[in-house]
Amino acid sequence: MLGGLRRSLATVVVRKFRTAFSRLSVPPSVRLWVLNSVLGVIAAVLAASAMGAIWSLAALWTTSRTPWMALVAAFALVALLRFNGHSASMARGLSAMLLTGLSIAHANYLMAAGFIGAQMSMPFVDLLLRMGAEMAIAVSRAHAAPFEGLFYILALVAAGLLGWRMPGEVLHKATQRRRRAGST
Repeated sequence: MLGGLRRSLATVVVRKFRTAFSRLSVPPSVRLWVLNSVLGVIAAVLAASAMGAIWSLAALWTTSRTPWMALVAAFALVALLRFNGHSASMARGLSAMLLTGLSIAHANYLMAAGFIGAQMSMPFVDLLLRMGAEMAIAVSRAHAAPFEGLFYILALVAAGLLGWRMPGEVLHKATQRRRRAGST
């Protein structure tokens, strides 16, 4: 029953979106670009939160905080951006850094919620709904190892650099033209 409700809600949202766009005097190519951009942002945020969830499961499995998973999340998110057709640019680098930061925050939030839930014998879902950001930050900072911040900074820098340009990747055509014009 819940699946049918979700599908019908999604159908209503898509229909409202289509009717709102059809009333505007916007060319279909612009409508498609806006729709693809919105869906791309949603997919990127979902991928970052999925990486945070995978990271928290790895921490649960290894019984440690696994800060090295920040690097894995950074590499996976940069690869996702690259293979979804985003050209090598500063914007892709900043997007990769933002998504990696979101993944780090989500993983730490889930690990803090797991620790508090185990100590207080509360159901995990109830705790996720009640726990605030202040408590999650306090618990994460209390359990953080001294080198964890280094892994997080390294992951953010790696995401930015690899997002800007991966080894062996061809630059965007506009960037190639600018470099040729500047070198001649």
